[in-house]
Amino acid sequence: MLNHFNGIADDVGTTIGPLIGDIVEDIQTLFRQELALAQSELKIELDRARTAALTFGAAVLATFFAGILGCLTLTYLLAWLVPTLPIWACYGCIFLIVTFVSIGLFVKSAGAKKRIDIIPKKTLKSLKETTRWATNKI
Repeated sequence: MLNHFNGIADDVGTTIGPLIGDIVEDIQTLFRQELALAQSELKIELDRARTAALTFGAAVLATFFAGILGCLTLTYLLAWLVPTLPIWACYGCIFLIVTFVSIGLFVKSAGAKKRIDIIPKKTLKSLKETTRWATNKI
């Protein structure tokens, strides 16, 4: 049978138009699925970023309370244990301890921040495969 639209002979009786339409529809479906995958990956990464931000906020809050309450309590404990040490020296010692704890918390939150990856690598890999497939199909 001769297809008069494009002049191509077809043994089965189907035209090339519907076949190309099916290919285009398949490609559109694949790209919609790729978009859904990218959205899912970005949501996961945003959740990780939110968790890291909350951890950082908790570190800041803990540092603040540790600085105030810890200094007051431990300063007077140190002054009681070492009566020859002036109160200002006791405050200085406790301040140094709280400072080192704060630095440790900030370093820990920075480590959590490094694990966040906003580039959806699985989606990019899948898009490359889909593009290769679509190129070969057409």
